[in-house]
Amino acid sequence: MTSPVFSVAGTIHLIRFVDYPSDRVATVRLALIFVLLALFAFAQPCRGESADTGTGQIRAALTAWKDQFNARDSRDACDLFAPDLVAVFRGQPVRNLSQVCGLLRRSLDDRSRRYHYDLDIIDVFASGDLGAVRLVWTLTVTRNDGALIDTSIEPGIDIFQRQPDRKWRIARYISFAQAPTRP
Repeated sequence: MTSPVFSVAGTIHLIRFVDYPSDRVATVRLALIFVLLALFAFAQPCRGESADTGTGQIRAALTAWKDQFNARDSRDACDLFAPDLVAVFRGQPVRNLSQVCGLLRRSLDDRSRRYHYDLDIIDVFASGDLGAVRLVWTLTVTRNDGALIDTSIEPGIDIFQRQPDRKWRIARYISFAQAPTRP
């Protein structure tokens, strides 16, 4: 079997592969290996982070916030929220960052009650600089003597946006409290 090969001068040369078929296969394999090595050697890492990294960072941010809240750490209570926060909670007016932070700080500074959040993350999605979380917060409010005042189950959706400092923060949230259970 012969294959035509064009030279630089435009003349046709015939190359015989019949005599050396194993050399042709070996040459093609070797060329493929060099091409793959060159691709891997010069490949640049992706600019963006993988969705797994984003979802992991969002999960970690929510868990850290829950732990800080339960420890009554009001210093960083608002660090989870973006400056342009829009918060919608059923039956309440739409709130911005300063309003949500004011409510959080008043609750954490109220020494007559103890607030405790439990978190159930159902789904987390991240793509580019946006992420969405379907979750359920369960807020238990007790008096200092341990007597139950209220338990509120709050399913919702949080929309996260990666901020210029590369932290994931909640830019929008919608929460709908179920009927509270009272003792």
